[in-house]
Amino acid sequence: DLEDLKSNFLNIFGENKIPKLVHFDGKAITGTVKNFNNKRQSFLFVVSAYSSDLKQILGMESFNSKEESEITIVQKLIKKLNLREKIITADALHSTNKTMQLIREHKSDYILQVKGNRMKVLKEIKNITETKLSKSKYKKTEKNKNRIEKREIRVYEANKKLKTNWTGIEEVILLERNGKKHYYITSLKNKEAEFIGEIIRKHWTIEVMHYVKDIVMKEDDGKVKNKILAFGLSLLRSLSINIMSLANKDSPTSFIRAYAHNIPAL
Repeated sequence: DLEDLKSNFLNIFGENKIPKLVHFDGKAITGTVKNFNNKRQSFLFVVSAYSSDLKQILGMESFNSKEESEITIVQKLIKKLNLREKIITADALHSTNKTMQLIREHKSDYILQVKGNRMKVLKEIKNITETKLSKSKYKKTEKNKNRIEKREIRVYEANKKLKTNWTGIEEVILLERNGKKHYYITSLKNKEAEFIGEIIRKHWTIEVMHYVKDIVMKEDDGKVKNKILAFGLSLLRSLSINIMSLANKDSPTSFIRAYAHNIPAL
């Protein structure tokens, strides 16, 4: 039973084991698409809550792309996981008052990206970063895979308009990475830019997890069209990732080779 599987997953990686930092992101299960030529296609979408500190998926929910949205599913997961006194990160889709209010009701904080989908907020943030002095700033240059990455992060006090119209906003953030600017809002207050920058960077670990599922575990190559079965398989892949983390294995490929046919070792 799928609901039993979801419940058991939450019991194993439940609220008592959830660390301070929690990331949210969603992905489509492209194998459930029946006709790629149909722009109004119905397919399965899976949303995960992820811990970068534990390297584990904490919970998952799915929805039909025509019936619900990632926004409401994230809100459901926040409630189901009882995310109290956490720091929650998510992409620009979730910079909504309802989600922000729910996070604050759980006595948690947020760092949310802001893009063109919130143009009025984005305009206010840009104005602040262009006309005000930052409260804190941090620069770092490092080499990653033969590529030099330069990052500068600046933290600013949110203005009265933002604080009045958007739940919990205390500060706004400008992250400049290799010349490209990214903007964020946060309910955190008086934190150093280095601390904020590290949290934003850790959010990308959930993208890495999705890469493992898609490329290493070949989730997107799946041929299962039944959405319930497809979600069950995705949940089992997440369980595999969590087992890999508990085994302190950094390479998904080597882990799969070593344990895929070794049930006693698992």
